[in-house]
Amino acid sequence: MSKILIVDDDYSIARLISDALEDEGYETVIKTDGKTAYDYIVGNLSEISLITLDIMMPEFSGTDLCKFVRNRVNCPIIFVSAKGTTLDAIEGFEAGGDDYITKPFVVEEFVARVKAHLRRDVRSFGGQAEGIIKVGDIEIRTDTYEVFKHGVAIP
Repeated sequence: MSKILIVDDDYSIARLISDALEDEGYETVIKTDGKTAYDYIVGNLSEISLITLDIMMPEFSGTDLCKFVRNRVNCPIIFVSAKGTTLDAIEGFEAGGDDYITKPFVVEEFVARVKAHLRRDVRSFGGQAEGIIKVGDIEIRTDTYEVFKHGVAIP
């Protein structure tokens, strides 16, 4: 099952996104600020299939968070923001985002974009992130020479 991390300081929007995605069978996790989202991402790298990020949040902005984690995660990142200028979208893409949708948005279109990114991710990486080998509960990261079992690092 795909796990989607939703990062938005507006809990009602995060809940709306979460409900729509859970109705489609996805597992979701909501974080309402950049710092707790960063901590969650670092602790759950192998479990996250897709991340949605608001741009204007406490602690870290969405673009800063994207820059911090992009070298650690290969999953799609979709910005969901009230900032709707072309320059805002370009900033999101340059930070490492894969898509940018402005608020307010049509929930069905948002869900369709999530599905498209997840399909593309599976096709591109054969269901596994580049540089990651998964065998049962074991995950080996060939770029960092790290090994994880059940998501826990093995020294």
